[in-house]
Amino acid sequence: MSKKFFDSIAGLKVYIADGIKKGELLPEEYIKIAPITARRGQIGEKVSTIMANGMHETDNEVTADPETGKPGWVVKSMGGEEYIISDLTFCRKYKLIDEKAMLYKPKGNPIIAVQINDDIGFVAPWGKVMNIASGGYIVLARYDIYGIQEKEFAELYHRTEKDPVQVLDAVKRLLNI
Repeated sequence: MSKKFFDSIAGLKVYIADGIKKGELLPEEYIKIAPITARRGQIGEKVSTIMANGMHETDNEVTADPETGKPGWVVKSMGGEEYIISDLTFCRKYKLIDEKAMLYKPKGNPIIAVQINDDIGFVAPWGKVMNIASGGYIVLARYDIYGIQEKEFAELYHRTEKDPVQVLDAVKRLLNI
């Protein structure tokens, strides 16, 4: 497989805001439907997120959550990729359904995301470069903006029926546009 080159995006919020203003990016509301497996990580544990197609998405390291003081969680999606989520975020987003299998289901909190048309790389909230291929999604959350590849997003999320005008208004407030 040849190496894919990603355009480096210095200001991800500006990239998204410009795309929305130009009508090239459409924010929509989604809800996560797929369960995950997870375990509490060890402080300093490193995780590389490698997609099913072999693409290296990002690297991260387990740290103590500044709010709870507890280590973050190492999550494995049904597609097999691993990533890290802070303790507070994990507890807000997931509910244990099978302790022995370490299986968790999403609590149903909606997200807003835009599907992108470029191969981009940007510095993720955890301070490392994240590469998202064209067709992937950028999740717009109050405290985090991060990406999910197209195939994995389609397996994990379903679009809600929320009015697109309401979604756009929420994104405009979030991005101050």
